[in-house]
Amino acid sequence: MDYDALVADVQEIFEDDGTELLAAIPDCIKRTENRIFKDVPNLPPFRTTGTGSMVVGTATVAKPTDTRIIRQMSYVNGSSQEVFLLRRTDSFVKQYWPTVSSTSTPKFFAEDDEGTLRIAPTPDDTYAYTVYILKKPTGMSSGNTTTELGDKYENVLTYGTFWESAKFLMDAESEARWEKDYKEEVAKLQQEVGRVYRNEYGSGV
Repeated sequence: MDYDALVADVQEIFEDDGTELLAAIPDCIKRTENRIFKDVPNLPPFRTTGTGSMVVGTATVAKPTDTRIIRQMSYVNGSSQEVFLLRRTDSFVKQYWPTVSSTSTPKFFAEDDEGTLRIAPTPDDTYAYTVYILKKPTGMSSGNTTTELGDKYENVLTYGTFWESAKFLMDAESEARWEKDYKEEVAKLQQEVGRVYRNEYGSGV
């Protein structure tokens, strides 16, 4: 499902090729993408990483751009092994390692503020790190006609856009129908993501 096909589907389902609906469709798609992120944040299109190198003697690193949720953080040690840091609150990290100028092997991380992660102990080497995050990818639009949501999760994007379009048109009957279909599709995706996570963490399911 690409942008042009979705726009055409909206116009066809509501039998409306007027300029007002056409102008509203991009916002309907955007609101749907935002809704999907809130309803199924762990969906694969939202999972990505940011990388960098720690600085010796510096206890903070910048969050990856447009981070919405931090999943986990790791670094590569001197034996080329990926080591995952333990997540803690910022108060715990500051209390655990109050003398920022002292350095040692990192063990913990915390969200320091909106754009910064704090590491403790303060790094004693330039460890390469990876931050595993959830973020909204570039949305579907006339300038970005294909997205992973449209390619792999066509139903939920389509039903959500129909729902938003029905609200714009103040079509209560259609709104109720597409809300129901959207929520049913979201429930399926939540189950799918749950199975993936159980397998990821070795439950054997």
